Amino acid sequence: MEKHLKLDFKKLGPKLGKKMQQVNQAIKAGQFEIEKNNKIKVLDDIFLEKDEYQIEYKMPEGTMKTDDGTVMVYIDMTETEAFKKEGIVRDLVRQIQLLRKEADFNVSDRIATRIEAVGLIQEAIEAFQEYIQRETLTTQFNILEVTDYEAHKTILIDGVSINVALKRLKPRGD
Repeated sequence: MEKHLKLDFKKLGPKLGKKMQQVNQAIKAGQFEIEKNNKIKVLDDIFLEKDEYQIEYKMPEGTMKTDDGTVMVYIDMTETEAFKKEGIVRDLVRQIQLLRKEADFNVSDRIATRIEAVGLIQEAIEAFQEYIQRETLTTQFNILEVTDYEAHKTILIDGVSINVALKRLKPRGD
């Protein structure tokens, strides 16, 4: 993150007089220090008050910033393959939960889930299989061709159609 100071020439002109150009060059060259009291120290003996400048930040590409005047946070928004896979899986879990609801399964029903997927979606499912099973109460899980189960649906995830099938499992002891 790059810091740039923007000087208020109307306020600083009368204060600095002939040194204004020298101060401006030092600021542009990054030759300044921000003191604890938010004063800017330039040329060893000149201090700029908070109302005489503004700090502008140039954020790296793919980042986002927010600040409240005392604290600034910036977040790297670069999409990595791991984040992409996690997003795919979260969307899949949401879709499975919707299919459970459409099939009128009870919230507590344990299910068998079959998913027909390839490529990045299959990789995501394999990487997050335990999470999918935990979130959807799936006790039997297969990534293969979808067969005759109670609830079937073709869903769109990350622009790719995949087939999902669910079957309610009988509780133990029945």
